[in-house]
Amino acid sequence: MQKGTMPSRGRPHLKVVYPEGVKELTEDLHKDELIRRLKVLAKTFADMDQDQEEEKQRYEPLSLHLASEHFLHHESKDVKLIVGCCIADIFRIYAPEAPYKDPIQLKEIFLFLVKQLRGLEDINGPLFKRYFYLLENLSWVKSFNICFELEDCGEIFNQLFETLFSIVHRGHSNKVRTFMLDMMSPIITEGDSVSQDLLDIILMRIIEPQKGKLPEAYELARDLIKRTSQAIEPYIQTFFNNVLVLGKTSESDASHRIYDLIYELNVIAPNVLLSVLPQLEFKLRSNDGEERLHVTRLLARMFSDKESQLSSQNKPLWNCYLGRFKDVNVAVRVECVKFAAKLLINHQNMMEEVTEQLKARCHDPDESVRYEVVSSIIKAAKESLRNVTQELLSLVQDRMLDKKFKIRKEANQGLALIYREHCTTPGQEDEMIRWIKNKLLHVYYQTSPEDRLLVEHAVTHCLVPYTMETKERMRRLFRLYATLDEHAVKSLNEVFRSQHMLRNHMKQLLDLLVDEETEVEEREKQIAAKTNLLARSLSEPSKAHEQVKKFVDILGKDERIHGFMETLVDPKCTCDKAPETMREIQKKIGHFGQKGPASPFYDTVKNLLEKVSPLIIDPHAVDQLFRLLNDTMEGLGDEDLGDSGQERGLQLILMLSPIYPESFQSQDIFGQLLTYLKKDNPIVVDTALQIFTNTGKVIEDSFPQIKSALLPVLQLKAKTGTPRQAKHAIRCVNTIFPGVRDTIFTQIFETLRKKLSFNSTNFQTALTAIGHLSLLAPELFSQQMKNFVAKFIVKDLLMQDRNQGKVTTSTWCEDDHVSEETQAKVIALKLIVNWLLGMKSNENFSCTSTFRLLHAMIKNKGDLMQKAMVSLPERAHLRLAAGCAVLKLAQERVFADLLSLEQFQMVASLMNDSCLEVRQKFTNKLHKGLMKLRLPLEYLSIFSLAAREQHSGLRRQIKACINKNIAQRRQYIVQHSGASPKLMSLLPDYVVPYTIHLLAHDPKFFDRQKVEQLKDIKECLWFIMEPLIMRSENQNYIFVKKLIECIKHTKDAQCPDNLKANEKMYAVCDLAHNLLVLKATNVTWKEHPVTPDLPSKLFTKPDLTQMSNTKSYLPSNFQWTPKKKTGVAALIDKDSPLPRPGPKITSEGPAKKNGPTKQQRAAKQEKTETTKRTQRSSDADKTADAPEKTRGPGRRAQANKNEAPKKGSQRKRTAEVPEEEEGPAKRPKTAATKPAAKRLRGEPDRSVKQEEGSGSETEESGPSKKTRKAPANKPSAAERRKSNENVTPVATRTSPRKQPTTRTSPRKASQSGTSRSRGAAAPTSSASSSPRKVAPTRKAPPKKEVVPPKKNVRNVRRAPPLAASNGDLQSDGESPENPSTPEVPSPATGKPGRVTEALKKLGNENSSGTDSLNVKRARPKRRR
Repeated sequence: MQKGTMPSRGRPHLKVVYPEGVKELTEDLHKDELIRRLKVLAKTFADMDQDQEEEKQRYEPLSLHLASEHFLHHESKDVKLIVGCCIADIFRIYAPEAPYKDPIQLKEIFLFLVKQLRGLEDINGPLFKRYFYLLENLSWVKSFNICFELEDCGEIFNQLFETLFSIVHRGHSNKVRTFMLDMMSPIITEGDSVSQDLLDIILMRIIEPQKGKLPEAYELARDLIKRTSQAIEPYIQTFFNNVLVLGKTSESDASHRIYDLIYELNVIAPNVLLSVLPQLEFKLRSNDGEERLHVTRLLARMFSDKESQLSSQNKPLWNCYLGRFKDVNVAVRVECVKFAAKLLINHQNMMEEVTEQLKARCHDPDESVRYEVVSSIIKAAKESLRNVTQELLSLVQDRMLDKKFKIRKEANQGLALIYREHCTTPGQEDEMIRWIKNKLLHVYYQTSPEDRLLVEHAVTHCLVPYTMETKERMRRLFRLYATLDEHAVKSLNEVFRSQHMLRNHMKQLLDLLVDEETEVEEREKQIAAKTNLLARSLSEPSKAHEQVKKFVDILGKDERIHGFMETLVDPKCTCDKAPETMREIQKKIGHFGQKGPASPFYDTVKNLLEKVSPLIIDPHAVDQLFRLLNDTMEGLGDEDLGDSGQERGLQLILMLSPIYPESFQSQDIFGQLLTYLKKDNPIVVDTALQIFTNTGKVIEDSFPQIKSALLPVLQLKAKTGTPRQAKHAIRCVNTIFPGVRDTIFTQIFETLRKKLSFNSTNFQTALTAIGHLSLLAPELFSQQMKNFVAKFIVKDLLMQDRNQGKVTTSTWCEDDHVSEETQAKVIALKLIVNWLLGMKSNENFSCTSTFRLLHAMIKNKGDLMQKAMVSLPERAHLRLAAGCAVLKLAQERVFADLLSLEQFQMVASLMNDSCLEVRQKFTNKLHKGLMKLRLPLEYLSIFSLAAREQHSGLRRQIKACINKNIAQRRQYIVQHSGASPKLMSLLPDYVVPYTIHLLAHDPKFFDRQKVEQLKDIKECLWFIMEPLIMRSENQNYIFVKKLIECIKHTKDAQCPDNLKANEKMYAVCDLAHNLLVLKATNVTWKEHPVTPDLPSKLFTKPDLTQMSNTKSYLPSNFQWTPKKKTGVAALIDKDSPLPRPGPKITSEGPAKKNGPTKQQRAAKQEKTETTKRTQRSSDADKTADAPEKTRGPGRRAQANKNEAPKKGSQRKRTAEVPEEEEGPAKRPKTAATKPAAKRLRGEPDRSVKQEEGSGSETEESGPSKKTRKAPANKPSAAERRKSNENVTPVATRTSPRKQPTTRTSPRKASQSGTSRSRGAAAPTSSASSSPRKVAPTRKAPPKKEVVPPKKNVRNVRRAPPLAASNGDLQSDGESPENPSTPEVPSPATGKPGRVTEALKKLGNENSSGTDSLNVKRARPKRRR
C-alpha cells in the first residue's frame, strides 16, 4: 500500500492511499504509464465490494484525486475512459452515498461521465467493452439518481438523454438498449418532476422528422415511454393542457407538432391520453376550420390504425368524428373520406357506420370529396372484397356517370382494376363483382370521347389483358362475350369496330404522306381531314388536334417512325409484335420509361397507338377461338356456359370477321366454316354464310379447293334453305364469285320461278332469294320482275286472303307464331322494296304504286282488303312491315320525293299505333335511318307524336333518340364544311316546320277551339322542341321564332284554300310561339337578320306584302302557366308581337280582372262598419266647438288602423268630422286591406299612407303637429326627401295589363262626376300619381277632382307585393286566395326591396299595441 499527498478541492493536502499493487498517480506521468497504472486501479475497484467499510474511508482521498481536473480534462480519451470506469465503480462502492460532496464537482463528474458514454457509438472500436462496462455500471447502480439532489440537475439529464438518443443505432445489442433504458427510466420514475425540456427531448424523438432519420432513437423513446407511462402521464397531460386549452405554444418546441405527438402517443401508450381525448372532442367542434382539420386528421389516423380500439373505448369521440363527414369545410370532409379506406380495411366492425357516411358524401357538392369517396372504396376493395359491401361498390357504380371526368375516370379505372384483380375466369367471378364487366361496357354508350377511351382501355388492360398468352386471352374473351348482357355485347362490338375504323384512317393517312401523284393542295386537305378524324376519337379533341397534327408532321419527316406505324396498322401484324412496335415509337417521341408525369403530346400519341394497334386479335387468336367454339359445340367446353356459349361464340366470330378478315383467310378456317354449313342448326349455317361473305373475297383466286366445295353448297342453300340462308347465300355468291355471278344468278332465278307456287315447300325461301337477286343484279331480271311483281306478288299474294286468321284479343305475337301466309306477305313487301332499290328509278310509276299500296296497308290497319280474315297480331306485323318498307324506300332521294304528304302522315301514325311492339320496332327502324342521315329531316318530326306514349321506357328511349340525332346533325355540320348547301336538310332546327305541319294534320286534332286537343298538340310540340332549344349551344331561339312567324305568313300547301286547315296550322304556330317564349329563359329577343326558307312541299310562298299575322288562333279559355320568375317577359320589346306571360292568354288579348269577389265585398262592408264605430268612440269626449285638428300621413295609419289607405288616389283630411255629423254619406269608403282573421283579432294594420296634393297639406312628424302650405308646383327632390323623412312609402301592386284606378266614396263620386272604378293600386312614387285637391273645410267640401294616374309603362320594376299572411298590405281589391302577380325580389340581392323592408320596420313599431291618438278600438262584428 502506497501513500501520497495530493491537494484536493475543499480538502487540501489529503493523503491519498492507493490499493496494493497500484502505483501513485501523478500529473507528470507519461500517458502510457498513466494508462497502465489506471488499468490496475480500475481492476482493483472492479473487484472491490460495497461491504468493505474500512476501505471506503481509506480510498476516499483517492476518489477525490481521480475527480481532479487533471484526469477529467486529460487529453487522452483512454485516460478519461478508465477514469470514468473508476469513478463509476466508486459510485457503486460508496452507494447509496458518494464521496463527492461538492455540488459543483458532482455536476462536473456526471457531465464527464455523459461525455464518455458517447464512445458507445463505435461498436467495432477497441475500447467498446470498457464503454459498455461504464454503461452497465452506471445503469445497474442508478448512479444518476444522485443528481436529484443538485439544483441544476436538468442540464445533466438533458445531456444524458440527448447523448443516448443520438448514439443508439442498429448495431447495438438488446443489452445495450436495455442498459440505456435502465439508466433513463429511474430519472423519470424516481424524480420529483420532469422538466419540459427533458419531455421535449423524449417527445421529439417519436415524431417526424427525427422519427424517420433516427428510427432506433424512436424505438428507444417508445420503449422509455411505455416503461414510464404512469410516471410521465401527469407531465404529458400538463403539456397538452397548456397547448390545447391555454394555448401556450412558446414554452415547448413540440407544441407545434401537437397532433402528431398525440397520434404517436396513442400508438405507444394510449393510457397517457385519457384526459386529452375530451379536449380533442372539444377541438373537433371548434369554429376554426383549420383547427378542425388538424384534429380530424389526427382522429382519422387514430381510429383507422389496425390495432386501435379507440372507437369502442370512446364512443362519444367516435360519434363526434363521424359528424365531421358533414363538416362545412371541404378539406375536413376530404380528410374524413380519405381515411375511410383504412377504416374499412382494418376495422370491418365499423363498416356499417362508415358506409352510411360514404353514401352521404357520394353525392357531395364538392368534386374532391366525391373523388376521395370513390378512391377510398376502390382502395379497400382492391385489398380484399371482404373489406367492402355490395352497397359500397354500387356507390362507385353511380360515380361512373359523374359530371366530372376526373371522378368518372377514377370510378371506371378502379372497377376495372378490381375486376382484373379478383376475377380469373369471367362467368365464375364473385357475385359481388359480376356486374362490373357489364357496367364498364355500358359507359361506351356515352357520347364523350373521354368516356369511350376509358372503356377501350379497360377492355385491353383489364377485361381481356393483352399481356396474357394467346390461349388464355382468347379463353377469357370467349367467356366474357358469353356472359355479357345484350347492351354490353353491343358496346364491345362497337369497341372493336371503332378501333378498326380508326386503324383504316391511320392507314390511309400513312399512304397520303408518301403519295406523290396527288396535287399538294388536295393532299394537304385530305391529310387535314384525316387528322381531324383521328383527333375526334381522343379525349379533348380540340387540344388533341394540335398533338395529333404534331405527330403527323413527325410521321412525314421520320421514315423510321413511319415504318413502325405501317407495321402497326398492317393486317398481318400479330399481337406479340404490336406492343414491341408501340414501345419503339414511344421511345422515339420521348419519355418512355421515364419517371414523372408525361407530356400531353406523349399521352395523346400513346392513346392513339393503343386504339390503332391489334392488341387482342390476330390469326393465331382466331384459330384459338374456333377451337373453343368447336369444343363448345361438341359439349367439351365449359358446362356453366350452356347453350349461350355456342350462340355467343358464333356471334363473336361473326363480329370479328369483317374487322379482321385477313385473320380468317386460311385453309383451316375456311375448311372449318364448310363443316359448319353442313350442320343441322340453322343458326350455325346462317352464321357461317355471313362469315364467308365477310372474309371470302380471296377464295376464288387463292383457295380453289374451297371454291369447288363451296359453290354447290351456296346454290343449294339459295334454293332449299331457310329465307335467311337464301339471302346470305345470294350475297355470298355475289361477293366471292364475281366472275361467274351472272350465270349462277340466272340459273337460280329460273329454277325458283318455274317451281314457285303457294303450296311449294320453300315458297318463302324462293321469294327471299328472288328479292335479293333483283336487288344485286337488277339489270338481269328487270323485265321479268316487273310482270312478276304486278301479277303474282300484288294481285295473287298481297290482295288475296286465303285463310281465316285465329280469333284472339292479343295485338302481337312472335314471328314463329305468325301464319305462313302472313309471313309470305311480309317477305313479298320486302321483295318489292328490294326490287325498287335495285332499279333506283320510278319506271312505269312502280314506286308510286307501291307507296299507294303501303298507304292502304297502314290505313286499313294491316288488313289490305278489309275482309276481316287477318287476325289482330298478324295485322300488326303487316302494317309494321309496310311502315318499315316506306322508311327503307325513303332513304333513297329518288323515292323520298314521291311520297305524298297524306302518305307520310299515315306512316307517322304508326308512332301512335295501338300495339306496343309495333311502336318499338318502328321507332328502332326510324332511329336507325335518321342516325345514318339517310332519311330526310322531316322524318324526325314523327318523333313528336311520341309525346302520347304511355310506356315510360319507350318514351325515354325516343327522347334519347331525338337528342342523339340532333347532336349528330349539329356535329356533322361543324365537321363538314361542304354541308352548307344542304343546311336545310341537315340543320335540326328545320324540323319545326315539319312538326307544325304534321301536327296540324293530326287526325286527333280536328277542332282548334277544343282545349284538350290543344293541350295534346302542345305536349307533342314541346316533346320535339325541348331538345332543340333547351340544350342548344348556339342559342337558336330567335331562328326558331322566325321560322314560326314565317309560317303564319303562308298557307298550307296541302290544302291552301281550306280556311279551317290553315287556322289549325296557325293555332299550332301560336302554341309553338308561346312555348318558345314561356320555356326559353334569359333570352334577349330581337329580329332575325335572315328570312329562312320554308319547305315548298308543305307551305306556300309567304306573302310579305300583307300585314303581319299577329292574330291569336287559340281559344280564350286556353290556360297557360307561365314561370313565376321574371325572365323573358322583362326582355320582350314593347312592340314585339310575342305574347307576354300572364295568367291567361285569349284571342281577345289579356283577360281583364273581374270585380271584387263576394268575400272581398263582405270584408269591405265589415271594414266600413268597424271604422265608423272606432271613429265614434274616438270623438265621444270631444265638444262641438273643439279646435280643428290636423292629421298628416304619418298619423293616418295610427289614427285608424282598421282603415286601409286607398291606392291609386291620395287624399288628405284636414279636420275631424263630429260624431253627430258623421255618417255613411260623409265618410269615405275604405278598402279591405287586411285579412279577416287579423281584423277579428284586433291586430294593428301595418300600413302607412303616403300622400301628395296641391293646395293646403297637413303633415305630422312625431308627437308634434305641423301645418304647412304645399307648393303649387311639384316639389324638388330635396324637398321631397325632407318631407318624407318620417313617412314610409306604401308598397303597391299593379298588374302589368291594367291601368291603376282610384276609388272614391259614392258621395264624392257623385260630386266629382266620376264613376267608381276598381283596379290595382298605383305606384307610390310621385311620378306615378297625380296630385289632387282636397276640400279645405269640413261642412262644405268643394268638388274633388280625381285625376287618373299614368298608364303602366312596360318593363318598369314595381314595388314588391306583400303577403297578407305576414300582416302586411295587399293590393286593393285582392285577397290572399287571388293574388295578381308573384312577388318580385330585388334585382341586386334577390331579397325583397327597400319598400318591403320599410313596411316591415314600421309594422314592428306599430305592433307594440300603443295608439298615439288614444283612439279606443271598437270590437268588430263577427262576419256572417
